[in-house]
Amino acid sequence: MQRFNLALLALLITLCLCLAAGPVQAQDAPKSQLLSVHEDNVIPSKVEEYEKAALGLVDAIKKNKVSSISYTAASMDDYTYIYFTPVENLGAVDKMNASFGELQEKMGKDAFGAMMKSFDACYPTHGNYLVRLRPDLSYKPEYGAQISDGLNFRHWDYYHIHPGMEDEAEAIAKEWVALNEKIKSPEGYRLYMNSFGLEGPLFLVVQSGKSAADFYTRSEAWMKRAGDAGQALKKRTMKVVRKFESKDGMIRPELSASPQPVVKSK
Repeated sequence: MQRFNLALLALLITLCLCLAAGPVQAQDAPKSQLLSVHEDNVIPSKVEEYEKAALGLVDAIKKNKVSSISYTAASMDDYTYIYFTPVENLGAVDKMNASFGELQEKMGKDAFGAMMKSFDACYPTHGNYLVRLRPDLSYKPEYGAQISDGLNFRHWDYYHIHPGMEDEAEAIAKEWVALNEKIKSPEGYRLYMNSFGLEGPLFLVVQSGKSAADFYTRSEAWMKRAGDAGQALKKRTMKVVRKFESKDGMIRPELSASPQPVVKSK
């Protein structure tokens, strides 16, 4: 299967149909960064084979000098692998698809097809989605945004919001920002909202750290600083959440191709 380029083409076509029916983002929402994400749900026993294929793809991109292909890779503790790229608009998704077409042309159809086929036995499902960074609902969003920052551990919190409670959820998210500002938290986080491809209203909070031990030590210290106010806000948050899940993982520079920072450092 031509994993990335055909998947991006499918995403593009579906998005065009959605845009014909209505906007992806509410008109009153602040302008912010879109993130295009490709997700592979890898079979645990196939991780070594999968990573070999992923390294082969990166090597082919470099050898054939297709500089327009850019993505950052991350692996999660549940054997999910994601590849994400900041995009300005729908047209940028189309350009990503064209870039894989360029790689196929330079490699040759047969060689490109064989390379992509090496992924096929490694996962039963994969897909694409778009999320939108909300800087106004994030705190120090530039924190850990670049691989060079050395904060490549990631913690993802998925807050699936009750339909109809999005406005209340946004108000609570602003209170989290205010609380972090009040206690002068040195760590930051990025809050993304589902734009397309994920189930229902979703707030995705992404946090960074040097390692799992570093992250959880700092999280415990944060809860002590936040005190009763933090506990009370957490309880109010969960009242608007119908489902909550969290994942840990790492940014994988060796599986990435010309990665771009998701937020520009100040």
